[in-house]
Amino acid sequence: MGESKLRLNEPHSAVSYLLDSLKGYESFNFQLEINSAHELLSETYLMLQDFAKAELHAQYIMKLSDDSSNTMLKHGASRMLAKLNAQNKQFEQAYEYSKKSNIIIS
Repeated sequence: MGESKLRLNEPHSAVSYLLDSLKGYESFNFQLEINSAHELLSETYLMLQDFAKAELHAQYIMKLSDDSSNTMLKHGASRMLAKLNAQNKQFEQAYEYSKKSNIIIS
């Protein structure tokens, strides 16, 4: 439901659904779903311009192993961090994350 709200451009509603989902996934240790929730939360918080929380969730993804199951999540998190750094006028960091994003999927 959180992802649906996010895609409908309703980030305020998405946050509560995503946080509830994350809590549930964590209670059962569903790692793939936990990782996905963090990526969606990063995207949602970026839309809400809560840059600190967006970065926190994106960094969670970036710390994951380089396992193939994390490839697309890391690609998305790298893109998110590039956007965050560009918005903060940290263009060198934004460029580095943009490059990393391209490397991850190649």
